[in-house]
Parts: sequence; structure tokens; C-alpha cells
Amino acid sequence: MREERLFLMRLWRNGAGSKAWRVSLENLRTKEKIRFADIKALLVYLKAQTQEFPVSG
Repeated sequence: MREERLFLMRLWRNGAGSKAWRVSLENLRTKEKIRFADIKALLVYLKAQTQEFPVSG
């Protein structure tokens, strides 16, 4: 069975001198929006969302 998650990702910086990227994801099915302080936090979230679980059957 195919499983997928659809997100719209936005990236931005706060001000011209800012080096840190901010990120938000919007789940296109549920419209839930999640904001991340940095790219590292986004990657932690995505890794958790894509962990493989054993399938019984």
C-alpha cells in the first residue's frame, strides 16, 4: 500500500543580516501548519515522519 505525506514548505530569513533560515510546513491534507526555528529542527521532524515501521500481514 502506498503511503504519502504532502507538504508545502516555506523558507525565509528575518531581515537582510540574518543568516538563519526559518521554515514552515503546511500539511496539504489537514491544513496543519508547523514552524521550525531552523533547518536542523525541520530535518528531525521529517526523519520522525518517515521512520519505517514493521508491517504485519
